[in-house]
Amino acid sequence: MRRLRKLETTVHLSNQHLGRYALHARTRFVITVHDLIRYFDRLSDDPLIHRPNRRDQLTIELDCRAIQRADAVIAVSAATGRDVVEHLGVPPERVFVVHNGLDHDRFRPVADRPFSGRYILYVGTEQPRKNIATLLRAFRHLKDDDAAEGLTLVKIGCAGGCEAPFREHTERLVDELGLRKDVVFTGHVDDDALPAWYSHAECLVLPSLYEGFGNPALEGMACGCPVVVSDTAALTEVVGEAGLSVPAIDATALAKAIQTVLTRDALRVELRQRGIDRARGFTWERAAEETLDVYASVLHRSS
Repeated sequence: MRRLRKLETTVHLSNQHLGRYALHARTRFVITVHDLIRYFDRLSDDPLIHRPNRRDQLTIELDCRAIQRADAVIAVSAATGRDVVEHLGVPPERVFVVHNGLDHDRFRPVADRPFSGRYILYVGTEQPRKNIATLLRAFRHLKDDDAAEGLTLVKIGCAGGCEAPFREHTERLVDELGLRKDVVFTGHVDDDALPAWYSHAECLVLPSLYEGFGNPALEGMACGCPVVVSDTAALTEVVGEAGLSVPAIDATALAKAIQTVLTRDALRVELRQRGIDRARGFTWERAAEETLDVYASVLHRSS
C-alpha cells in the first residue's frame, strides 16, 4: 500500500486479490479478474473451495470493493465479465474481456510418451469446484465397458491448498468405487512435461462446476488432445465447437461422452484437429494488444 500511495500514474493490478492493497491508493488503476470463486464462497453453503473464515471474509470484501472502484476491469473470459457485472454491479462499459493466451512453442503435439498404457487425463486440483467426484463416478461406469479395458485415469496436479483434506476425500471415493488400481496420481508436473501427457491421452476431461477461464482445456487442445468438458460457461467459451460438453453433475452423460471419444476413431481425429485450430487463436501477443487498448481507453477518459 505504501508503494501504491507514492505512485502518480495509472497502474495495472494483474490479479483481483491485489485489489485489497489498492483501496487507499491515490492512483487510478486497472484490475484483472480471473474469477469470482471466493466471492461466491462467501454466499454459499456449498463452497467451491472452502468456507471463508473471518479474515477471508474481510479480504474478499476488500477485493470486491477494489473491483467496483477500478477505472477498468479486465476479465479473462466473457463468463467472468458477466459475473463482475451481474454480481458486483460494475458498469458494463468498464469491463473488457481479454482471453488468456498460450505459449504455443511449449504446448504443441509431441512424440514422447510419458505413460505406457491407454489413459484419460485430468489436470487440476481436487477442490470441490473441480467436481472430480463426478469424473470418478463416470470412470467407474466406463470400466464396466469393453471400450475401457486397460484404461487408466491419470490425475495431474496437487490436491489443493491446506484449506481442507482434498486428497483424503478423493482417495476415499476412489476406494469406495473400487478404482484403486485404475487411478494414478502424478502430483505436480512441470510445464515442460505437460505437453507429452496431453499429446498421448485418449482425451482430457474437465467436469468443473465453475472456472474463470480453463487453462488446461486450452493447453490440451493445443497439444491435439480431444477435450470433454462440463457445460460451465467459461469452459464452453474456451472450447467452443472443438470439444464435447455435458451437464456438470451428470456422471452418466460424462461417461457416454468419454466412451464416444474412445470408440469413434474419426471423431477423435476430428476433435484433435479442431482443438489445434481453435487454440491457435489464443496468443499472448493478441492478449497484449487488447490489454494496451484497455490502457488507452482509461488514459483517454482521464485526459
